[in-house]
Formats: sequence, C-alpha cells, structure tokens
Amino acid sequence: MFEAIPLVGLFAPGMLIVIMGGFFAKIGILEIGDVIFFASIGAIIGDLIGYLLGRKYGYSFLSKYGKYFFFKKEYFEKTKKLMNHHT
Repeated sequence: MFEAIPLVGLFAPGMLIVIMGGFFAKIGILEIGDVIFFASIGAIIGDLIGYLLGRKYGYSFLSKYGKYFFFKKEYFEKTKKLMNHHT
C-alpha cells in the first residue's frame, strides 16, 4: 500500500490501516466490501507511485545517495546488465 512510497510509509503504515479497517468492519462501522476496495486501490496507487518515482529518479538518486545505503555503483551496473539480459 502507501508504505511503498518513500517517506509516506513512515506516517501511514498500510498494514495497520487495513487491520483497523477490518476491525471497524467487524463492529459495523464500515462495510467489508469498502475496506477491501480501498485497501486494493491503496496498494495499487502506492506501488504505482513507487514505480514512477524509481523510474524518474532511481538512477540519479542511487548515484548521488547510494553510498549512504551501502549501494555501490558497480552493483547497479551489474543489476542493470542482468535485467537487460532477461528482458
């Protein structure tokens, strides 16, 4: 869900929200169909935003800040070569 989006997941943990939605559906405050629908939409939107951010800023972000995450440029090149070989 939205925890897949950088920084957003810190403020809105998706699993907790889904569990709370299930609880509220159980006690009759929400409809279970609505909880399932919005959880699905949230998961799709969160993944899509994460993908688009990675596609637009991925390489430049990793080139600039990858060293802080123990990510070396040769790892990226090796992964890129592997992905190009299999797609």
